Amino acid sequence: MLRLLSKRHLSNEASEKPSWWEDDSELVSGTAGVLAGITLENDVLKPELISWLTSTSGGGVGDGVGIRRAAIACFSNNQGISIHN
Repeated sequence: MLRLLSKRHLSNEASEKPSWWEDDSELVSGTAGVLAGITLENDVLKPELISWLTSTSGGGVGDGVGIRRAAIACFSNNQGISIHN
């Protein structure tokens, strides 16, 4: 799902503009909403997304930065996250 969202909706190109993050902020926000809706209330998917973000082999290696931004943003209003390894 993460790869599909990244490839279909988020840019893979890096921008050299000082405000590069503004170019796709609405798309990243929308993608974060999709991820939050699917994962945050799911006891299986939420830890998987956290693991994807924090592991050395996950975090969108090979994908654009947009999917990582969206994944982090989906947790931005979720204050009580604890990470257990």
